[in-house]
Amino acid sequence: MHSKRKEIAAIILPVLQSKKELLKNLYNDSGKIVHFYLDELLPTELALNIRASFPDPSLMRIKKSLRELKFIGAYMDQYNPLLG
Repeated sequence: MHSKRKEIAAIILPVLQSKKELLKNLYNDSGKIVHFYLDELLPTELALNIRASFPDPSLMRIKKSLRELKFIGAYMDQYNPLLG
């Protein structure tokens, strides 16, 4: 699992470095809710593999309030190691 994390980081880091100024500008110009986004951060095949690795929502707990609506899975050892 650890080497996969390093492999993915080796893909992400150069993309972030090459788009550093763009991302800073997007973040600084984003308005009241500060954010930025970056399309095509990962190769399509890897992104699809990661998406397919997420557990079925029925296996997760749901947290719902006025501020958030999300599924929670606290025990990462129960999920595909790619998600780590």
